[in-house]
Amino acid sequence: MSSGSSRYVFLMCLTCLPLLGHAEDSEESFFQKVAGDYQNFYTLSTARALAPGFFTAAIMANSGIDRSIQDEVPLHDRRFRDHSKQVNYFGDSTRTIPSIPIYAAAMGIDHWLNEEQSVVGQWGEYSLRTFLVGAPSGFISANILGGSRPTEGRGSDWRLFDDVNSISGHAFSGAVPMINAAMLSKSFWAKSVFYGLSTLPALARVAMDKHYTSQAVLGWTFAYVSAKVVQRDRPDMSVAVGYYQETPVLTLVKQF
Repeated sequence: MSSGSSRYVFLMCLTCLPLLGHAEDSEESFFQKVAGDYQNFYTLSTARALAPGFFTAAIMANSGIDRSIQDEVPLHDRRFRDHSKQVNYFGDSTRTIPSIPIYAAAMGIDHWLNEEQSVVGQWGEYSLRTFLVGAPSGFISANILGGSRPTEGRGSDWRLFDDVNSISGHAFSGAVPMINAAMLSKSFWAKSVFYGLSTLPALARVAMDKHYTSQAVLGWTFAYVSAKVVQRDRPDMSVAVGYYQETPVLTLVKQF
């Protein structure tokens, strides 16, 4: 898959968003909503939501699990590396500089074309708010935990304030738009597809030997929990990472 193909897939997903439904209107300003997001993020309930991801990552990072998984990655396979690199562009195309204009443009164009906010505009708004609320806390946490990259030869162990790579920025940024699309979707199958796509940047970082699995897990976790805070009034599937024969499996459970 080329970088152009990766962007094509992203644009196709964006094009399909209007099929997911219509958004409700709100009288709050964007800045009021962001302020509310921060108030809701820094709470005990958010800490509880982040805890499973941190607990899983802590075990993987401070034991031999991360290294064992990394040793199984076929880095000697050139085709595998090339394919992983193309998937990695998906995370790059939604990182800090490009992502904010994309989300803002979706909001602005939707506001210009529609009297009431459509699902495309809401997707842009939710994604931007998710990025704004999750990125600072993820960056600070990555600096505190102090893990290193696989290529640095220091392992993934958490050494407080010693390094800045304990959380994958690619995994976080690449997951944000797809997780929000999944939460906006009404179909179980659409949710499954978007949630599946949200994991690709995290998997690519591990496959490219840029991050350990624990770091990719934390990046995705921050994106998911931040999106849940932003879309706190919207019922959704419960997402969990389980294991089947030592293989991590993303599972969806219906919330009633």
